[in-house]
Amino acid sequence: MDEQVPKKWLEWTSLLLGLAITYCVFAYTERPFIAWNAGAVGTVVVCCSVVAICHYRTFAEWINFVLGCWIVVTPYALAFETQFTVTLVHVVLGSCISVNAAAQLICEKRTRRRCGGSSSRVKFD
Repeated sequence: MDEQVPKKWLEWTSLLLGLAITYCVFAYTERPFIAWNAGAVGTVVVCCSVVAICHYRTFAEWINFVLGCWIVVTPYALAFETQFTVTLVHVVLGSCISVNAAAQLICEKRTRRRCGGSSSRVKFD
């Protein structure tokens, strides 16, 4: 009765992407507001990925999806879109995190449908 992730490699990818956005804390030290935002969001993405790897829950994927979308819009919401490199990093990493979370949700939904389950807990034998 072990709870497993439908596609575990997607969770490990989310974890690495979260670490990559967290790295921005060190890369953008001259821009503390951007660094703090990237560090906080990246830390939450990493934590949700660890939760999903250990005990899969749908809410962790939804949080990662929303945070990925936030990372994409952050340069425009916080008015640093004129800094091309920072904007590019945020848009690419945020898009990857969101797409990755969406793919995990789709895989989980298909797995649940095949197994006949209706809860957010997926169990495999």
